Amino acid sequence: MARLDKFPANRKSGNIWQEANTGVWRVEVDFVRKDGSVFRRQARAKTEQEAREKRDAAYAVFNATEGRAGNHTLKTWCEHCMAQVFPKKIRANTVAGYGYVLQKHVYALVGSIPLIQLTAQQLQAFFNQLAENESNSVATKVRTAISSCLTQAMRQGMITMNPARLVEIAQKKGSHLSLGDSGEFVPDKRILTELEQTSLLNAAKGNLVEPVIWLGLKLGLRRGECLGLDWSNVDLHTR
Repeated sequence: MARLDKFPANRKSGNIWQEANTGVWRVEVDFVRKDGSVFRRQARAKTEQEAREKRDAAYAVFNATEGRAGNHTLKTWCEHCMAQVFPKKIRANTVAGYGYVLQKHVYALVGSIPLIQLTAQQLQAFFNQLAENESNSVATKVRTAISSCLTQAMRQGMITMNPARLVEIAQKKGSHLSLGDSGEFVPDKRILTELEQTSLLNAAKGNLVEPVIWLGLKLGLRRGECLGLDWSNVDLHTR
């Protein structure tokens, strides 16, 4: 895993920064071999983009020669996490959500990329297109799922960085984002008026989702919390 030291405030992503006096972009990454020894790779670049490419190239070479990702592609590794890792660590509805977005948006488009060759540039292009075709919200959910899988790969020493953490979800013109509890930028929330709530309940009356909408409005529960309720959470005796 790359070692992260304390860097100047103007550094980008921890291991990329621009020299204030010369304007030259610098790359400095420390790698830890399997035997625990550390070696450093440094480079200079004229632009931030060039610096990012040199950094990712250094990671790719290290992963290919000394990493432990084996023959895993992004798809096979995500499938492994979904089947063997996440069920033991996170809630079932979260696992289901990850599985849905990975199957729908990821596997066919970038799933075949070898884990050791996956770069931030590849993911950035993918997420730019996803945000354009779908929405920022969908792109953010997909990034969370991919990033969770890649974090597991880092913890097991299979890759040295998580490129998904370097991806930025482009904000569409006219959209308004705020920082959510998890550190992600999410669309600003607007509370429904009393009239809107009544209209929503009337429209949902008799529909399968009516109880979920009612619980959400009355108790302030999020969608995942509503859908995750069991009968053991209900006390009919005390209502």
